[in-house]
Amino acid sequence: MYIKYKWLLTGIVATLVGVTGTSLTATASTWHKGTPSILRGKYYRTKIKYGYQKLPQFYYLHGTKHTVYLTPSQSDSTGGSSVYYKRSGKTYQLRMKGFMWQEYGLTYMKVKQLSSKKVSVNMNSSHWTMTRFYHFPKYHGKAVR
Repeated sequence: MYIKYKWLLTGIVATLVGVTGTSLTATASTWHKGTPSILRGKYYRTKIKYGYQKLPQFYYLHGTKHTVYLTPSQSDSTGGSSVYYKRSGKTYQLRMKGFMWQEYGLTYMKVKQLSSKKVSVNMNSSHWTMTRFYHFPKYHGKAVR
């Protein structure tokens, strides 16, 4: 009879150790309020192409605490305010209220961190690879935004 209880007790202990000893990974991600730190206060831009009269043309991405701007040079910005994001590894999915009148409802953008100075941006079936920069290019001595 003592042997039965010994095996029963060993089985219970093994089950408890197996259940409590394994860690469960969380697969459900949540929406975090604000802009991710890889975008907040930083500027990223595409490669510069020189268009009409050698005017520099590029897209740049900038984020503040609750707003993300994606702007072509010499034009109005798109993007949005009231930003929320999900993180999965080095990829961030952003959800925001659109700026432009064409962007009804929510706008989505996917930003993937390629390195400490490069990001990949997908928005509305468009794709850009951007590099971090600190000064806007100049044209005739003035910064081109």
